[in-house]
Amino acid sequence: MTEYLIIVTCKIVIGFAIVIAHLNFSGKTQLAQMTPIDFFGNFVLGAVIGGVIYNNEISMLYYIILLIISVVFLNIISFLSKKIDKLRSITIGKAIVIIDDNKLSIENVNSNKVDIVSIISKIHSKGIKSLAEIYFAQIEPDGQLTIVLEKDKWPSLVFNINGKYQEEEIEKINKNKDWVETYIKNAKIDDDSIYIIEYASNTLNIVDRDGVLYKITTD
Repeated sequence: MTEYLIIVTCKIVIGFAIVIAHLNFSGKTQLAQMTPIDFFGNFVLGAVIGGVIYNNEISMLYYIILLIISVVFLNIISFLSKKIDKLRSITIGKAIVIIDDNKLSIENVNSNKVDIVSIISKIHSKGIKSLAEIYFAQIEPDGQLTIVLEKDKWPSLVFNINGKYQEEEIEKINKNKDWVETYIKNAKIDDDSIYIIEYASNTLNIVDRDGVLYKITTD
């Protein structure tokens, strides 16, 4: 009996250590940061740990190997989702525009099965009395609601992350990648040095890999 309890305790400790290491490595230490991949991963890891802890037929070595395989698989999927836009849209999702130019997008609401009553409740919780006050609103991939009340207070857009252009974001202002690159070239900024490009209030905010910020006013 004592030996059994020691083995179970060791499995719990090892499982806990591997899961914590996985969460720290992936940067997913808060529930608000969780994506569908992370939720699926939590179920998988929970099933592996819960199904093996009290099963004496599976050795400690196989238990550790199974946990490592699960963690590696989840990290590979998460990594690819950050690099491949199409995979990201499937595994993490896209923002859903529900109000644009003071007009409710019935098509987006219906096609994405958005619960408009819940959305209105969230809007009220932010101190906004009516849909009529909103110029733009969208549901973010993590379920949060972004609201813009005035046209000139549009939220920033991220055009480039770690050297990779987000062309869908650029198209939101009816521009393209070449338009952004022209300003970068004129400012004599090396493309390879760019870490992130943010666009807000007709300004390109460019941060290089050393953390230096460049501001470029656009037309």
